[in-house]
Amino acid sequence: MPEKSAASHSEEPAGRRLTRNNGPLGTPVPPKRIKDEEIDDERQVRVNPFLVSLDEIPREAILDGKPGAVWHFSATLREDADRPGVLDWQVMMGSEEALSVMGRMDFLKVLGGMRKAANQQQKEDPEQRIEYPTQEDLKKGIDGLGHPTIAVDFKIHGATKAGSAAMSGEFRYDPESRSARANDRSGRYMSKNHRPETDKAPEKIAEWGEAIAKKFSDHLGIPVVFEQLKTLPNPLGRNAATLQPSAAGPVSSTARQAGQPGAVSAAREAKRQRR
Repeated sequence: MPEKSAASHSEEPAGRRLTRNNGPLGTPVPPKRIKDEEIDDERQVRVNPFLVSLDEIPREAILDGKPGAVWHFSATLREDADRPGVLDWQVMMGSEEALSVMGRMDFLKVLGGMRKAANQQQKEDPEQRIEYPTQEDLKKGIDGLGHPTIAVDFKIHGATKAGSAAMSGEFRYDPESRSARANDRSGRYMSKNHRPETDKAPEKIAEWGEAIAKKFSDHLGIPVVFEQLKTLPNPLGRNAATLQPSAAGPVSSTARQAGQPGAVSAAREAKRQRR
């Protein structure tokens, strides 16, 4: 999809845009582009099948979830339902790698539901040729839906549009160490050339990333390390910050150094999987 299409979905009143500048998690920007598979037949942005706000996701969904799950997140500004006109930060979660967070049985249940619906449609219209969904069809339908489907916004009448996001990246939980890592790897929202000049200082982005890590830490009650990968020229030179749950008190300088080896391995992975 051409880049200008993403921008056209994100048009908002100038007053609303002004309220979004220089927030505590960065300046929200529209996605650099939207992939064809992230647009439905009505030319609307698709909604990630796992879309949920961090505040609403049960801790158990992460801590007792599928090992190796790759979650994706975007920090967005949304109007507070209880305070009309007031924009608050929300960390929205989903997954571009849906099968990493969905168990095999859940996958088969969804496929069974789709086939049941196809059967019902065939009964109602015997003359119509119905193609029954395959496992590959379902994989294509739920996989590969990235950050624009997580930061997706909604118009008044319910249609979707491309949403602006500040910090975006990936989140992984390690059950063995009972800790997690969040990074800034999002080509559509974190690319240097796509962000305003005020957001290009690596130190400033590091502060926002650590604020995101603390939000995860506070909600899940586990240490969370921020790894700056996308927005730093040399990720190996960055010491990731280990942020303890708020009840644990301030993070010591020793704790801040603890994440460095993990940042190295994550940087290698980022280089290997670079989009």
